[in-house]
Amino acid sequence: MVAMKVGQRVVLMFGFEKKDQASIKADELRAFRKAARVYLGYSEEEMVAIVREKSLSEIAKTNLGRGEKHGKSV
Repeated sequence: MVAMKVGQRVVLMFGFEKKDQASIKADELRAFRKAARVYLGYSEEEMVAIVREKSLSEIAKTNLGRGEKHGKSV
């Protein structure tokens, strides 16, 4: 598990159940890492615009610094 700092962004690129797939292939991993660099390079304003146009979905937003445990699903 990686420790996150307040204000950092997490982008879920690909999720799967281990019963359905053992792992991803090396070429898939390279492609996901490349895409992750692109997404993580966007500014907050760019990410908001992308979510608004529904190209990506925000699934949870946590603001632990203000005592909230869970954010809202979008």
